[in-house]
Amino acid sequence: MAITFKELFGTNILRDYSLLIAGCFIFAFGGVALVEPYGFAPGGTYGISMVFHHLWGWSTEVSAFCMDVPLFLIGLAIIGKQFGIKTAICSVIIPLFMRLIHNVYGFDSLIERLRHRELHHPAPCCTPWRPCLRSGTWNDFPCQCHLGRLRCNLNDS
Repeated sequence: MAITFKELFGTNILRDYSLLIAGCFIFAFGGVALVEPYGFAPGGTYGISMVFHHLWGWSTEVSAFCMDVPLFLIGLAIIGKQFGIKTAICSVIIPLFMRLIHNVYGFDSLIERLRHRELHHPAPCCTPWRPCLRSGTWNDFPCQCHLGRLRCNLNDS
């Protein structure tokens, strides 16, 4: 019995595959920016790959892909063609997204980057009613955002 196009891809192809790719990106970004820098290991091939990364310095995405390929072939042999398309897409796109995020973003933790930015580079809270358009150091500004709080030197006006 032949599998039809509708059975293989579903009825709403664009929506399904857009959500699949978005989910792959969210998974990859979470793994690179939140999980991997702190040494956590989720379950599955990516968890084992992150353990290998911390033990021996192996690339997480390459070792996960190397583990995904045999599992994909076993699943394809046991379950059939319906299993293959979406699994193959995720098995290829997640490592590509992880490599892209590593190249663009680096290996730092998102939390540490945000914390460093807030502690060392507070941005002035300028509003149309109280502009911060003067030159000088950060202390010369009448208002500053620091760690989520607005601090204003009201004696400065």
